[in-house]
Amino acid sequence: MLKKSEKLNLNIRKASLNDVPLILKFIKELSVYEKMTKEVVATEDILRDTLFGDKSYAQVLIAEIEGRPVGYALYFYNFSTFVGRPGLYIEDVYVSEEYRG
Repeated sequence: MLKKSEKLNLNIRKASLNDVPLILKFIKELSVYEKMTKEVVATEDILRDTLFGDKSYAQVLIAEIEGRPVGYALYFYNFSTFVGRPGLYIEDVYVSEEYRG
């Protein structure tokens, strides 16, 4: 557990193809937190194709503390017909339990 006064080196970076197993791990951890484990059907192959294939459907950011991955955010761009402008939708924000608080 981290102390509130502890200063840490936080880095947020774009995910790469090599992060696919980590992304799936975080998705599964999020599903446990949300009590939705049965709904997760994503696989590494599916994520590889949809996030890093010829057409990328979403972007992923990885949060690291002291070089250790501790969470992720997944987002994609959309378009609002009512506003007539593009937007950004954040699908997931997840932080490993030991780094929350």
